[in-house]
Amino acid sequence: MKRLIAILLCLSLSVGTAAALAAEKVNVNFYPQDSTATTATPKYVTNAVNIGDTVYVQTNQTLERWTPGDAQPTVLVSDVENPVSMEASDVASAEANGEAAYSKMFTDGDTVYGLDEVTGVVWKIIDATGPLAKPEVAAKLDWSGMNRHSDAQDYDYTPQISDVALIDGVLYLSVIDWGGDAQTYELIRWTFSTGALIEDKKNMPLRTLSAYSDGLILGKYYDEVNSWDEKTQTQKMPSLVTYNPATGEVKTLFDFDSASVYGVLYSAESDTLYYVDGSVVYSMPGLQKPAKVSAYLPNKVWDDASSLILPSGMIAIADYNGLIVRGLDMPGIEKGALTIYGEYGSSGHQAFVTANPQALINCSEDYYNSLEQFTNAMVSGNGAMDILELDSDYSPLRRLIEKGYALDLSAYPDIQAVAANMDPKFLDICTLDGKLYGLPITMSANAFGYNATVLEQLGLTEADLPTTFMDFLDFVENWQDDYGEDHTDVMLLDSGSVKESLVGWLMTDYTAYLTQQGQDLSFDTELFRKLMARIDSIDFTDLEMPADGNEEEFYSRMALFTTYFNVAYPSQYRYDTKLMPMQLDEGIDPVYPATLQVMIINPRTTRLDQAIQYMTVYAQNLEPTSAKITLFPNNNEPVINNSFESDLKSWKDSLDGAKQDVESAAPEDKASAEAMVEYYQNLIDTSEADRYSISAEDIATFRDKVAPYLVVAGQTPLNTWGDDGTNQFYTLETQYMQGAITMDQFIKEIDKRLRMMQMEDQ
Repeated sequence: MKRLIAILLCLSLSVGTAAALAAEKVNVNFYPQDSTATTATPKYVTNAVNIGDTVYVQTNQTLERWTPGDAQPTVLVSDVENPVSMEASDVASAEANGEAAYSKMFTDGDTVYGLDEVTGVVWKIIDATGPLAKPEVAAKLDWSGMNRHSDAQDYDYTPQISDVALIDGVLYLSVIDWGGDAQTYELIRWTFSTGALIEDKKNMPLRTLSAYSDGLILGKYYDEVNSWDEKTQTQKMPSLVTYNPATGEVKTLFDFDSASVYGVLYSAESDTLYYVDGSVVYSMPGLQKPAKVSAYLPNKVWDDASSLILPSGMIAIADYNGLIVRGLDMPGIEKGALTIYGEYGSSGHQAFVTANPQALINCSEDYYNSLEQFTNAMVSGNGAMDILELDSDYSPLRRLIEKGYALDLSAYPDIQAVAANMDPKFLDICTLDGKLYGLPITMSANAFGYNATVLEQLGLTEADLPTTFMDFLDFVENWQDDYGEDHTDVMLLDSGSVKESLVGWLMTDYTAYLTQQGQDLSFDTELFRKLMARIDSIDFTDLEMPADGNEEEFYSRMALFTTYFNVAYPSQYRYDTKLMPMQLDEGIDPVYPATLQVMIINPRTTRLDQAIQYMTVYAQNLEPTSAKITLFPNNNEPVINNSFESDLKSWKDSLDGAKQDVESAAPEDKASAEAMVEYYQNLIDTSEADRYSISAEDIATFRDKVAPYLVVAGQTPLNTWGDDGTNQFYTLETQYMQGAITMDQFIKEIDKRLRMMQMEDQ
């Protein structure tokens, strides 16, 4: 058990109001995600609190402090222990030795406390003089109700803490209990001075907690599990409410306009509500609509993580993206931000954010699927989309390029240099008349896979597996007689509807095959009819999940096959699920339909220089374990597992501890202690396989068995969805699956509608 090492600083805390108000507003980012790192375990934020403008941050490794003007946070305590990741015995031992382990911080405005959410012990870790050389136990909460057991999964747990606040001597926890039959929400409170439980209020989805006037608590109220209104067929929105602890009354002030509202905060000094929606910070002076834009965050916020309002007019967000501080209502905010469609926090995005903390960026929450919607979004003035990351299958990427809605990248050598090293087959979809109008940034491709453990369990080898789709369908038809009856703990395919999965796979791979052959899309062909007729002849009853079946029980079985083995992630190749090349028919090479995410720039952007800089930085920092390998045929360097050394050290330390436990174990405990020695020794003995996230062998497998057979089909009528959310071909497939139309009608009707859509496009 590591002891906490306090590094005390001879600096006073800037917590006075005058000092706070004098701070200059800044935009800074700390501890950003960096998936390109290849050494050392990255530091990441777990939570944060503030006293005035001073922000205290707990990471997975340290306790740190940041004050406006600091170039970097200062480490106050190294080797901070998080009880959530510790053994229960170690947590108890740490407490007995006066060693603080905590996972959530909170403050009363003068003192910072750390909560051990495993035991309910509260530690005083920082006071007005700075970090304590030896943290003190401030309270021991009655934690009996927080220690819970899941009967379904047979394990002990504590519910997830959504928010924590100390208000008027009462400690409040908003918690989410996910261990029972359904996700539930509770509001629990204790008398802080005594640790006595006051109340555990069930079914209370008060997700954020802010002190309000007249002893009330203000916060976001949202039961997202039950947010769908069956009567109106609409999504219920979160509400802003007041909660009266004395009476239990919840009073709704208003509903928010979005379901993705997080980090709701109230500033009593300015009587202003702040909240985040997507990557935009909004404010409501006097709690009155409409809300106004106060700041832009470089990443979307997905939960009610630590959000802090600093008195000098800044917001700090501490979540998995790091610690992000943004000045509120800074000059120029009314002019908008570089707006990016389809971005969710990739390595390329994080690289730009890290290098350009002052840049105003808005990751759009909008979703479009039609050409008209996309073009409107690119000409909508100050809020227009500047950069778009588009799915090659489900967006009108090619049509946008053809109609002049993508910037010609010919004049930008840094971008051209990246593209020049890519596999040319990935550039075809964004090239027109020899000019490049987009840049692929990720690729995914699903294929058939088999589980090697299950295969061995069935007494089969790889040589026994079918290699053509017709042979596979023979295997399917004979499954129940040959294997299913004797292996009831195994399922054929990881799907509740095997027939539907196979029809979907066939249509997708057949489309890719025609694209590869340069043929127009048509399903009324000899090959497709032959394969569909074989599917049509099979009775799938024993393979499907019954309409009244137990879903959890059905999927608890291991599956021999999957149609969702993503061959674009070479890190998967070393695990149990293996690639199973599948030919449509004899003499036809396998095809793996590939979906690209392609970045384009709106040629009408008013932020062209910044958009080009963003694309350039992004392109130079693509994800190292996938895109950097799968898109670039000459990149064959193995990728080091950045946690390997720390994991190995942890296993060795645990082995030493386990050996000591064997020496001191009572006779009845010796066997279990020796088992732990064997466990850690085995981890160390087999650790070399984990040295690389992507090994040379993984890369060679991709180059030899996958890359030659990847096909980018792009958007076709099969994956084109109307503004009303419908797809004609999916509707036809559903009718066929339900027996409303025959196979022959299905095929003829598909081709009929294909021809009609092709004529409409001419």
